Amino acid sequence: MSHQQDITRLLQGRSFIELSARERAHSLLDAGSCRELAGPFERLYSPWLSAQGIVAQADDGVV
Repeated sequence: MSHQQDITRLLQGRSFIELSARERAHSLLDAGSCRELAGPFERLYSPWLSAQGIVAQADDGVV
């Protein structure tokens, strides 16, 4: 692939910061090596939050 083709391909794609958190995680890992343990709509909360007096927020989470 030529240098110009590389530049064209990069300009046509989305930048890393435009990707969602899930897409960024997948882009950092080897293909097929990622396994999601809990989906975004499962509404799971850490059992340790209430013990520390922390109220769970809608935007808390880890990808």
